[in-house]
Amino acid sequence: MPNQSLGIPQLGIPQKAIRRSATHRANMFSASEAAKVETGKRQMRDEFLQALQFRHACKLFDENRALPRPDLDYILEAGRLSPSSLGLEPWRFLVIEDKAFRRCLRPACWNQSQITTASAIIVILALKSELKPETGYAQKMLRRLVNSETEMEEAMRFIAISSTAISPPGAWRNAILLRRK
Repeated sequence: MPNQSLGIPQLGIPQKAIRRSATHRANMFSASEAAKVETGKRQMRDEFLQALQFRHACKLFDENRALPRPDLDYILEAGRLSPSSLGLEPWRFLVIEDKAFRRCLRPACWNQSQITTASAIIVILALKSELKPETGYAQKMLRRLVNSETEMEEAMRFIAISSTAISPPGAWRNAILLRRK
């Protein structure tokens, strides 16, 4: 049986109301306004795809030029808002700006020059051990999503199966992943 709910019954919103709402929104615009909206959507999708297709890995940074704090904060906020399965957000970000500490890390990072030439590096800590059902972290995060103990048991079974394959968001290709042991 296909999943017809898509989470709607949990929110107490009947499917009929969703269809009516979508129809109402569609009738709010004239044909020319609707065409402008569609053109804008297409343009946003194209720009987003272009950003995803752009690939550049900087190997050497200007050591005299620091990443502006607003830019670093923006990067961290984008990482914080990255989607995760069931909203568990199984990662933490560690910003390392200290030059001496980055020099110590460089050999462990395949001796890559960008570790010491960048003004900061972001380490993503995967919370694999916290996702084990016995830790309570997953239960705490899931309590806000489930309506019954049966749903909680199903979700915890899912977590038990998937916790061995958790990795941070793929958009962070150039960050360093250190696994906690």
